[in-house]
Amino acid sequence: MRLRIEGLRFIIVAAIGLFLLVAAVGRWVLLPAADTTDEEDMRLRLARLESRLGQELAEVKAFAHDYGAWSDTLEFVRGKLANYAEINQEGDYLRVARMDMFGVWDARGELRALTTPGGEVDGGVAEALGREVERFGVQIGKGLSGLVRTPAGVVLFAAAAVTDETFAPPAEGVFLVARRLTPELLARLSVGGRMLRS
Repeated sequence: MRLRIEGLRFIIVAAIGLFLLVAAVGRWVLLPAADTTDEEDMRLRLARLESRLGQELAEVKAFAHDYGAWSDTLEFVRGKLANYAEINQEGDYLRVARMDMFGVWDARGELRALTTPGGEVDGGVAEALGREVERFGVQIGKGLSGLVRTPAGVVLFAAAAVTDETFAPPAEGVFLVARRLTPELLARLSVGGRMLRS
């Protein structure tokens, strides 16, 4: 009987020791490795998101650059093409390019045109974007782009100097275009079907 009690004690102590050994290995070996894997995964997903945002911003910049150097935009800023906004709205160019707004300012900084695909204009967005243009300025050939928070949410925007096709100075105004970070756009930017969450 004594042998059974000693054997049972040995089994209990061994089981407790084994449990403590497994817990220690899990705590000091496996968990740090899992944390490292999660951290690496998050870095990789952030890099992909940054790349995808960069691609979206490149599209917005190209659109602004092309329209800034377009002869119709220059003629409009010079006061020779009064129906510029209507022409560009009717052609559905903004919707096809997935842009939510464009605005044109003349060389004095006065807003000359502001339109959206549906014709509705959110003045708070235009004001926020106009402040960015005033704050940083737009140089010929360089433009201005980024993310900005507006009353309607965060938008990707790009602004380009209005010039002729040769980009000869001086700039005669600013063409600005914006794309809202909508749920649809965020879904496209999502990484592996998952949004980044901390």
